[in-house]
Amino acid sequence: MFPFILKTNKKMEQKKYIPALGYDFLTAYYDLAIKITMPEKKFRRLLVEEINPKENEHILEFGFGTGQNLLLVQQENPKSKLEGLDIDPKVKAIAEHKLAKKKIKIPLHLYDGNVLPFANETFDKVYSCLVFHQLDAQTKQKCLNELYRVLKPNGKLIIADWGKAQSKLMRLTFGLVQIL
Repeated sequence: MFPFILKTNKKMEQKKYIPALGYDFLTAYYDLAIKITMPEKKFRRLLVEEINPKENEHILEFGFGTGQNLLLVQQENPKSKLEGLDIDPKVKAIAEHKLAKKKIKIPLHLYDGNVLPFANETFDKVYSCLVFHQLDAQTKQKCLNELYRVLKPNGKLIIADWGKAQSKLMRLTFGLVQIL
């Protein structure tokens, strides 16, 4: 979901990246794929419970994708101050459409893959859902450093992602999801 852009002297050059569902043309089907292949309601409910948004908390979603989690967190506490950050303009357009349909205004930012566009100690909470499994170890470390930079002291970082499969059946099922 997060391509990485290198800044050069006169122009910006974009490296290849892994879009939602692996291919750019499949991005529009991301929500459907999650609904079919995961216990989506349970997964998202647990995420929102962990985020536990409070009134006036400034919360960032790193990798907002199609905006589904932002909608749920907003619904849980409309008085929290949400922002989203992603690197894929296609998912940003989907998220903006969803938010506009519900007349919800949440700032959505595009990320260049380097420094997060926020000042130090900006957010009370930062969460990320199904992003980190797409990143190599060096990029994960770089992103984590940036996320900690923008967290306020005693802020909370929540990462919801795939864990290691615990059985052969889980590995097989995940393999089928990857093939999809």
